[in-house]
Parts: sequence; C-alpha cells; structure tokens
Amino acid sequence: MLEVTDGALLMLALLLFFDSEGLLPSFLAAAAFHELGHVLALWATGGKLRRLRLSAVGGRMDCVLPSGRLRCFAVHLAGPAANLAAFLLLRAAGAYLFAGANFVLFGFNLLPVSPLDGYSCLETLAAERRGAAKKRRAFASRLYYAPLEHIFFAPETGSH
Repeated sequence: MLEVTDGALLMLALLLFFDSEGLLPSFLAAAAFHELGHVLALWATGGKLRRLRLSAVGGRMDCVLPSGRLRCFAVHLAGPAANLAAFLLLRAAGAYLFAGANFVLFGFNLLPVSPLDGYSCLETLAAERRGAAKKRRAFASRLYYAPLEHIFFAPETGSH
C-alpha cells in the first residue's frame, strides 16, 4: 500500500543535509496531513486507495475514484482543504512554522498544473462540460443525419 522509491530516500537525505533551518519536519508533516486529507475523502466518498507512492518529486496516489463528478472533485480538493484547515488552526495556536508549511502546500497544490490538485479539480469540472457538449453534438448530428441515413442507407424492402 505504501511504496517509497529510492529517489524519495535520496531526496529526503539531500533535503535533510541542506536543511539548516529545520524546516523539513514541518513540511513533511504538512505533506502527510495533505495526503491524509485525500485518503479520508476517498474513503468517505466510496473510493479505494490501492497504493501511495512516494518519489523524489512527491506523493502520488493510485486509487479508484468514486463515481460522480462532485465526489471526484471532493477527493481532489481534500488535500488542499486539509492544509488550509491546518493552517487556520495552527496559526490560531501560535505554531507559525507548521502553519506556514501548510499554507505553502495549500497554495502550491492548487496551481492548475498537472499532476497537482488544482489541475485535477479543473479537469474534473471540465470533463463534465466536455461530456455534456459531446452529447449535445452527437444528438444534433443525429438529428441532422438521421433523415439522410434513412434515405441512403435504408434496408431494402425486397422488391426489385
């Protein structure tokens, strides 16, 4: 269920080596909280987590998304929402470093760049629009071409 690549371990070692300010533990905890948000939303909406893969560039969930556009949208948005909630709570509690790490991950993951959550949210919303537009085009072309199909491709009646 959890896969940690060699690249993730190497990246972690490099980050620990260069982390003279001690920021890494806050960002790792914020990243774990982010992924936990996705996992809880996936579970709550009826999806299934197959694997969480940690690589040098971050975490990637291999999962079966729930059916329904809004449920998928909720799963994609749950990670940034968890970071936003943590930011607000931790800032109020005076844990500014951990709050800041959550805020950075919240903002970064909402960027509309694949494979980030912002892109996935937009893709989920756009897929519904593309699907509806495709259905309308198919219906319109059916209305247009149906009479022509009947004239040119009608089954023969058997009389010659």
